[in-house]
Amino acid sequence: MAADRRADMDRHEAFERLWREQDEQFVAYAVNAIEQKKTVSDYLEKNDLCLDGHSKVSKRTAKGPIYTSRIIRLVD
Repeated sequence: MAADRRADMDRHEAFERLWREQDEQFVAYAVNAIEQKKTVSDYLEKNDLCLDGHSKVSKRTAKGPIYTSRIIRLVD
């Protein structure tokens, strides 16, 4: 009986170690993912870009008129 109890305790401790290790790996992954998202968000903002709903990157739309005040002529 004592050997069975000890084996059960050993298995339980092994599971606890595995759970702790998996928790640590998940937290490291989550921190990394958050940092990457911040980096991407900063890059998009710095370069005046945005993401649509399908992860397609595009320039933000102009906030005002995009016309020039000069007339541009083609030179032949």
